Amino acid sequence: ADEPPAEFASWASEQRIQLVRLGAGADANMLSPWKPVSEEVVVEGLRRVLDPSSYPLLVMCNLGRHRTGTLIGCLRKLQCWSLTSVLEEYRRHACAKSRHLNEQFIELFDIDLVRVPEHSPPQLHLQAERGKPAG
Repeated sequence: ADEPPAEFASWASEQRIQLVRLGAGADANMLSPWKPVSEEVVVEGLRRVLDPSSYPLLVMCNLGRHRTGTLIGCLRKLQCWSLTSVLEEYRRHACAKSRHLNEQFIELFDIDLVRVPEHSPPQLHLQAERGKPAG
C-alpha cells in the first residue's frame, strides 16, 4: 500500500485535509505504473473534486505524474480546455516520463460520465449545464 509518510499525514490532519485513497478497494492491487488509472477511479476522483464539501483538497499520487496527471487532464476536459492544452499541461508536469497510454485515456475519456453539480467550486469555472457560454 502507498501509505503517506507520517509527517505528511500529520500535516494534512492539522490542515483539516482528509486523505482519501481512490481505487483502494479490490482494484488497489491492480494499480501499477504500467497500467492507466481506471475510468471508475477517475470518475470517483472527479466527483470529489467537484464536491465543495471536499475542500480543502489536495490531489496527488506517489509522484504526481501519471494518476494525478490523468485525473487533472480529465478535469481540464470537463473545464472545456482544448485537447492540445490539456496534453501540453500533462506533458509539462510528467516531463520525459509522460505516457502515451495516459494521453490516450484523457483524449478518449467521456466527460458525460461526470455530473457537474449545480454548486461546483467556483474556482473550477464549471457550469452545471455544459454547452452554455461562460457567464
